[in-house]
Amino acid sequence: MVGIDDVLNKLTTVIDPDLKKDIVSMGMIKDLELNSGNLKFTLELTTPACPFNEEIEQDVRKAIDELDGIDKFDM
Repeated sequence: MVGIDDVLNKLTTVIDPDLKKDIVSMGMIKDLELNSGNLKFTLELTTPACPFNEEIEQDVRKAIDELDGIDKFDM
């Protein structure tokens, strides 16, 4: 069964294209909840007008899709 540490480890593979750092170490993942395969968290970008918003969101969704045991995902 997938756990919070598994999710965070997977999300460290998502790199902010501008700052060249992973989104977890940058503190962009907030309010992470995982309950019976249901994953929910807030992605807090560095600025509201982040030019890489869509790219980062797509990379996050791809990373989460690669995890076994996540049935529902809300960001």
